[in-house]
Amino acid sequence: MKFLQYGTGCAGECSEVTESSIPYLLNVFTPYFLFQAMIKKIKQYSAKFGCDKCSQETVHIGRSTYQQITNLPLRTDDTFRRKSNAKHHKRGNTPFTKIQDLDMIAQFPIDYMHQVCLGVMRKLIRVWISGKVDKKARPNKLIKLVLRKKRIINSRLAKLKALFPDCFQRRPRSLNEIDFWKSSELRSFLLYSGPMVLKGMLEKPMYDHFMYLSAAINILVCPYLCSQPALLQKAREFLEYFVSQAKVIYGEKFLVYNVHSLLHLVDDVERFGCLDNFSCFPFENYNQSLKKMVRSGNYPLQQIIKRLSETESSLGQPKKLSLSLSSKHPSNKYVTYDRHCCEVLEQIKDPIDGADYVRVKDYGIGQKLFGSPLDSREIGFYKVQTNASVRQVWPLENIRNKAIMISDKSGTAAFLSIKHEMAE
Repeated sequence: MKFLQYGTGCAGECSEVTESSIPYLLNVFTPYFLFQAMIKKIKQYSAKFGCDKCSQETVHIGRSTYQQITNLPLRTDDTFRRKSNAKHHKRGNTPFTKIQDLDMIAQFPIDYMHQVCLGVMRKLIRVWISGKVDKKARPNKLIKLVLRKKRIINSRLAKLKALFPDCFQRRPRSLNEIDFWKSSELRSFLLYSGPMVLKGMLEKPMYDHFMYLSAAINILVCPYLCSQPALLQKAREFLEYFVSQAKVIYGEKFLVYNVHSLLHLVDDVERFGCLDNFSCFPFENYNQSLKKMVRSGNYPLQQIIKRLSETESSLGQPKKLSLSLSSKHPSNKYVTYDRHCCEVLEQIKDPIDGADYVRVKDYGIGQKLFGSPLDSREIGFYKVQTNASVRQVWPLENIRNKAIMISDKSGTAAFLSIKHEMAE
């Protein structure tokens, strides 16, 4: 805590601390909820009043669960500082309360890397594999994936390996390796591969239930989609429905803290923007770069600071995403602003005016891939006919974002827009 006390002292001496700089500073320290509880001097998520966003009392059913879903008693910065819910706090005060303009609730966002991907998504997959749920929930034989279906899902995942573009660091792996899946693999499954490989394999109520979670996170992870109030409201409704139905399908014991935190996720997106603006993903990805900056075991922190200074880079500068076009399979699949699905064959330059163009195989305007829980076109998922393509030459600026193209033997293909690549 000495480091935190020193940090708050520095903040008090700063001549200018802007509203936009505070959330980013806090994201560096606080996304992971276990660490967040320590630095805020509050009880952990498993305590009687463990949620840092609302003051509902947990119910112990073999573990701490959060049974209340609607009309949550939300915490505020004022109630936190007054310690109105004394059982939520530990002894003493956190140094962060010395920063007067800091909202101790709103500016400590939920990290979807740990709580949604590593938390909820992995928990769902493990339940499907093991069939272990609350005895009051659906019979285990309807939950557990039989060996035949599990093999089909693994086969589908194996086929997707060759279809994921280069922007994915990790390709899909077998469900047999679920204990070794990284957070980025769970994110890819939740957003892209899961809706495709689970169709027809899970019982319909379970698949539809999963799709509510997938659709909601697809909205919240995209800068463009989460800026639309109507879609943001849909995401809120989808997550509330997901949590309420999880209790019906998987039982009361399923409603642990990670599942409960979904109810607060949209509030953070409303304040900070898309999920990647306040998730641990950018920092986890940067760990490899930091590791390469350390050349010996002596004074690692000083070495990192010197390397950063040498390259004139800073952790405080967010990485700007740019759409780099590729003409190589499978990274050459794209969707345009007017919803045309295409493959880029080559990039060309006009010899007269120097304008950039692309030669593409155009599959036409993408049609609806699925209709529940929403029209798939609203989240950039399309269906096209592969035997109806034409060659076209388009201005480069027509291209909006990369996509994953998944073809089948019937002559149709799915185009799944990659959300963190989607332009605003």
